[in-house]
Amino acid sequence: MPDACNAGVVSELFSRFATGKYSLDAIIGELRAEGVTLRGRRLQKSTVHQVLRKRLYMGDFDFDGVTYQGTHEPLVTRECWQRVQELLNARCGEQDPEGEA
Repeated sequence: MPDACNAGVVSELFSRFATGKYSLDAIIGELRAEGVTLRGRRLQKSTVHQVLRKRLYMGDFDFDGVTYQGTHEPLVTRECWQRVQELLNARCGEQDPEGEA
């Protein structure tokens, strides 16, 4: 289940990145300037990238190589999560999120 204390930050990361107007560095720079932290720590590019890749935030989770639909309330819509994956893939030259074929 997603951490409720960081839900607002996670939602904000997804919503800003989904616009397609921001790079990871730009989002991190803006949020740092606003004093935003994640789990009480300064935002780092690798952490933000990991957050944006997690299915957990759209309601699914992976366990033992299988994706399951969770019962927790998603922090982002499937559409937003998919849009973010497409943008990340395009920027990173990747084919599929989380290394899937």
